Amino acid sequence: MDLKKTMASGTCSNDVLMDIGKLANKIGARAEAVVLEIFQAHGKELLNRPASHIIASVWGVMEGGKLDETQKQIHRECAPVIDDIVRSLWIDSLQPDQVFAIQYLVRGYMISRLLWIIEHSRRLIADGCASSKENAVTLLSLEPQGRA
Repeated sequence: MDLKKTMASGTCSNDVLMDIGKLANKIGARAEAVVLEIFQAHGKELLNRPASHIIASVWGVMEGGKLDETQKQIHRECAPVIDDIVRSLWIDSLQPDQVFAIQYLVRGYMISRLLWIIEHSRRLIADGCASSKENAVTLLSLEPQGRA
């Protein structure tokens, strides 16, 4: 599929739309998998950290300071997945700023999912529903309803 030509033509067949949907699902699933792995590995610590800590972890930089070891590990887990996602788009002709834009969107998605999981876990703990380890298992068993 030559997505670039198809999009430039202004017409999209159902097959092209299906391919785009499959690609989006694949990207989302890959990003979601690493987010869940990160939460399982570092959830207890992340539950006690502010959002800025998580954001710096995914980006791999800390404004006005250095990353701690957990942040460095989280970045090491995220970076190759982000690169794989960009490569999976099969677009070789992107300019560096376009690649950065895609990476920015993927990082933003990963950050928002990780922050949601952390906040959801905090609420479950506050409500006395489960321990943090049980929360990770609960989140892994959730099934999405529909597609946005």
